[in-house]
Amino acid sequence: SERESMVEKIAPALFTTAHSPNLAASIQALTLIFQLHSSKKSSPITDRYYRALYEVCNHPQVPKAAHAAPFLSLVFKSLKADNNNNNDNNKSGDIKKHKKQQHDDDDDDDDDDDDDDKKDKSKSNERIARSLAIVKRLLQVAMHAPATFACGSLMATSEFFRIRPAHW
Repeated sequence: SERESMVEKIAPALFTTAHSPNLAASIQALTLIFQLHSSKKSSPITDRYYRALYEVCNHPQVPKAAHAAPFLSLVFKSLKADNNNNNDNNKSGDIKKHKKQQHDDDDDDDDDDDDDDKKDKSKSNERIARSLAIVKRLLQVAMHAPATFACGSLMATSEFFRIRPAHW
């Protein structure tokens, strides 16, 4: 559609801005990228987005009071969105298991479903590892940050682990 082509055209400029030394611009660019991708169900948030978010976590201005709240909010939303994709994979895995049971009942011998389940599990583990890497980076920054940012980081990670206990 026209909207998707527009997003594809402006994405490189947004990612360039996300990697800029200006933290406010980086956060705004990442927020816009997140909103554009999360509003489209057909286009998941990309690995490129999560790499940029991970990089911004280490920016020296992140713990400053003016940038802390919008940044922590973005990190929390991004982590939740990343793990929502896991739920989609689990649903498709359940459908495949159901189909496999039907095939087993018919005495059909098909190992393709097993391979698909392994691929889904691998993707799920990659998303968990990506989420945990961002959480780890956030906590590393929080160790050397003012108390307000450290508390906000702990609250965001605590809420994330409450919502996604499998990551704990």
